[in-house]
Amino acid sequence: MIYKEKILKTGICHYGEKEYHVYICKSDVLYGTGDFEDELMGEDAEKECFSVWYEDILHPGRINAGGGYFETLDAAVEKAENSSGFLKWH
Repeated sequence: MIYKEKILKTGICHYGEKEYHVYICKSDVLYGTGDFEDELMGEDAEKECFSVWYEDILHPGRINAGGGYFETLDAAVEKAENSSGFLKWH
């Protein structure tokens, strides 16, 4: 998914002695969870939002995990900064 989105911020995380990147991207679709009990009733919504993506620690340059989609940049930054091993933003 990250290849379709514009990277706004890049950060560094670590796990043991290895470092990997975390990215915050801008998206035009806020993906729902599929759970109709959620606020967005589980449906996708076309609106500006922000996503968090993590680089594969074993394969640099490859994304292997998403941290979710958020309605605000501040919420996405908070999610990334609260990730285990977060060090700093570039």
